[in-house]
Amino acid sequence: MNRIFFFIILVFTSAKLSAQQIVSGTVRDASTTEGLVGAIIIVDDGKLYHTNADLDGNYKLTLPNGNYLLKVKYTGYVTDSVQLKVAGKNISYNFSCSSKTLKEVEIISDVAIDRKTPVAFSNINENKIKEEAGGRDITMLLNSTPGAYATEQGGGAGDSRVNIRGVDQRNVGVMVDGVPMNDMENGQVYWSNWSGLSDVTRTMQVQRGLGASKLAIPSVGGTINILTRGIDGRRNFVIRTEVGNNSMQKLSCMFNSGEIGKGWGITFAGSRRTGNGWADQTWDDQWAYFLKIQKRFNKNLFSFSINGAPQSHSQRYDRMSAAIYDSAYGEKIGINVDSVYAANNGYTTTTQGERGYRYNPNWGNLATPSNQAGRLSQDLNYYNKPLFNLSWYYLPSEKLSVSTVAYLSIGTGGGTNYSGTVTRDTLTGQQNLETVYNSNSTTIDAIYSSTEHKATRVLLSSMNNHIWIGALSTATYKPNDHLAYLLGIDLRYYKGSHYRTVYDLIGGDYYVEPTISNQSQPRGTFFGDPNFQFYKKQVGDKVGYWNESFVNWGGLFGQVEYSKNNWSAFLTTSGSLSQYQRIDHFKKQDIVLPDTVINMIVGYNETYYTNGTQAAVAQNGAVVTNSGDTTIIDNPSGPTYHITNATGYGWNTAAARTAQTEKKLFTGYTIKTGVNYNIGDNYRVFVNVGYLKMAPRFNTVFDNSNRPYPTTKYQTVYATELGFGARFQNFAINVNAYYTVWKNKPPSFSPTITTPDGTFTYDLLGLNTSLTGIEFDGTYKVGKKLSMEGVFSIGDWKYNAAGTVYLYDSNYDLIDTIDYSANNIHVGDAAQTQTSLAVRWEPIKGFYFKPRYTYFARHFSNFDPIALAEVKDFNGNVVSDNRDRESWQMPSYGLLDIYSGYELKETFTKENNRIISIGFTLSVTNVLNSKYISDGQNGNGFNATTALVYMGMGRRWNAGMRISF
Repeated sequence: MNRIFFFIILVFTSAKLSAQQIVSGTVRDASTTEGLVGAIIIVDDGKLYHTNADLDGNYKLTLPNGNYLLKVKYTGYVTDSVQLKVAGKNISYNFSCSSKTLKEVEIISDVAIDRKTPVAFSNINENKIKEEAGGRDITMLLNSTPGAYATEQGGGAGDSRVNIRGVDQRNVGVMVDGVPMNDMENGQVYWSNWSGLSDVTRTMQVQRGLGASKLAIPSVGGTINILTRGIDGRRNFVIRTEVGNNSMQKLSCMFNSGEIGKGWGITFAGSRRTGNGWADQTWDDQWAYFLKIQKRFNKNLFSFSINGAPQSHSQRYDRMSAAIYDSAYGEKIGINVDSVYAANNGYTTTTQGERGYRYNPNWGNLATPSNQAGRLSQDLNYYNKPLFNLSWYYLPSEKLSVSTVAYLSIGTGGGTNYSGTVTRDTLTGQQNLETVYNSNSTTIDAIYSSTEHKATRVLLSSMNNHIWIGALSTATYKPNDHLAYLLGIDLRYYKGSHYRTVYDLIGGDYYVEPTISNQSQPRGTFFGDPNFQFYKKQVGDKVGYWNESFVNWGGLFGQVEYSKNNWSAFLTTSGSLSQYQRIDHFKKQDIVLPDTVINMIVGYNETYYTNGTQAAVAQNGAVVTNSGDTTIIDNPSGPTYHITNATGYGWNTAAARTAQTEKKLFTGYTIKTGVNYNIGDNYRVFVNVGYLKMAPRFNTVFDNSNRPYPTTKYQTVYATELGFGARFQNFAINVNAYYTVWKNKPPSFSPTITTPDGTFTYDLLGLNTSLTGIEFDGTYKVGKKLSMEGVFSIGDWKYNAAGTVYLYDSNYDLIDTIDYSANNIHVGDAAQTQTSLAVRWEPIKGFYFKPRYTYFARHFSNFDPIALAEVKDFNGNVVSDNRDRESWQMPSYGLLDIYSGYELKETFTKENNRIISIGFTLSVTNVLNSKYISDGQNGNGFNATTALVYMGMGRRWNAGMRISF
């Protein structure tokens, strides 16, 4: 009997045990992919089953068959949950938790969400940035995302640029924590102003196409959305040191307080970097700082942050023939090397030959008391652009939330260049600065001084300062779990100050600047006129030009989001109003009369006389007399005027003002919609369409003479996109196709042309492009130790335009026309075929080895569409017909990069929730030292011989050590 009873108990127990299954997985930070040590996993109410994540963020639970609600809680992170059904087999589920701060920033930053937002996008998380940055600009990581092409151009630190879907970065929206970063005048992005960004970025999301942004930003090619670090759940301090090729050194630190006190939190990061640069004399000296202070109480979160990177670096500005870098490579790609050497004797000669890949022609040797380094760079860039953010997130109820950001950007700095041509040493190819110094330090010009030395060639600095103030506010109302209504406002004020100053007199005592209309002018050429002294300029004095740009921007936007079951959709519309004005301090002053304004009419000591029907200007030095009611104006040059009943309005009088344009007002709007459908738990399809009407940019409205261009046109963009995605536990792919039509695309250059008759302004209107392509990206986790990721994209980006260019003189009188044709011509400046493959292998715990190979093809050199015309000689005979002619196609190339690292075993201290870890990284880019052209400008021969290029940089390395506690 006892044996029977024991048998029954044994069977019952075995049956119950067999009904229990293992539920396991990891709990990770959604941005960094780091394991959240000590995270609490609760089953239902947590009374029966709960556990904590270990040092790697792993957890394991044993649960009987049944339905359960699993929740993950971790300080500073949004609670994540999942409904699981345990039924006869083990289950693996990984949690990906977002910090509370990040969620709030995502609201205002328009971050796309997988399987919900119907746009094509790629995320680059903090862990990938740490592994693959390798001392480079953060933009270079974008080459691992479909449709992107990023290069480091001449090789200066921060001089990189990026194109997405064939569109340059002036028309790619760049946002940092929801704040737009594109220059308010021309849309440009200067990455050297953000040298410390890779240290504080938590996530960089690239949305291709018009994207999901609610703002009316220039996102023709895409949007780069950068989210910086917030206040993490645990306190930690990180110190990192890096070394690299060419004496590169970087020391950085970061402190995160976690949540302290009553809802307070602080994050701080700082870094210092120096190096000599891979190319000759492309040194850099950079600082970076980042501070974020947050306070959470009740239903409010306040956040203040400052982010800046004061820096100076030397550049390699000149593009040259590939044969000047390497004669054998030049011959390989079809260059007539001898003709290049003979024509470019400023850089080299037939005797001297190639200069090497590191050759930089933009510097020279010069040892003076003020220049102890012994070398002087022509192209020095220095800038500081701190960005101040004050954010307020308010949640008055579960249905309503409001997010507001006020920001201030103050930019100061510029770049240098010489006032005139500097000859080169034929032996070295470097600039003859000793010759300049010897001339400047010995030349006497008695008109100005009998003792001081007159400098004829000096180093000038073009300054580009600005003050940018903005506010961005979004209100979100969710009446239920399926609908959300968003309404917001975008306000901006921008003032840009542009002028040129004397930076270095190179041995001289003064520099002469006679062209400023509003400075005191001599009455003649005799030596005794004291006004000649006003021509003399010292270091820091303004010369050449001085103008200010004003942009006022106002925008409204609204969005409706729907999400239920497997469906999600959005409809976004926005409108903007832009007001432009330009003021020029070096042009002649305006005269403001009761019924009209006479623009740029009087310079120094000049007077404008008019009787309403007649008018004349009395020049500086004119003899003005009156005979009865007649004013007689006898000018030093030109005719003599007689005006009856004239009234005079003089320079610097009450009727005069600094030259300024009228205020120009432009409107713009966008409308976008998209639908996403999830097919079960693994697949999704989406489609989106959009229309964008963009106001002309400031730099295409006014010219450098302080006059509006005769005609301006709005840009219009129509885009549609179709995508498919699949997600499994170890495998994921995304495929999407797009079609974009961009009408009235502005040129990427100053609209002037030089002919035998001079240099003239021109209008280039009706330049249309079509951008079509297919993109693929995927990841595959082969096992716990091996994973792969791949990218492929192919584009068909073409111009479809033909028209007439109208040439105008300085008075905007039409002087000539040029007929051009750019039909079915490939867009240049970005590779239209891209492939990237990476394998990450972790043979032992903590160590990874990651090779990545990237290949670019069908890369056409950049070109000016106006060159696609008939070329005629002085007699009007057609020399060549370049209409509908393709620009030079550069050679395809592939690069192998290798990234590796080792993380020592972490030590976790439960008493204070601290982790102590030490990590090492080593990266080598362009491992094979491949020779390639990264950027090219088409020449008049439409071939390799006449093209001017930047050669890509050779093999480089970077090693780092990090201590975190």
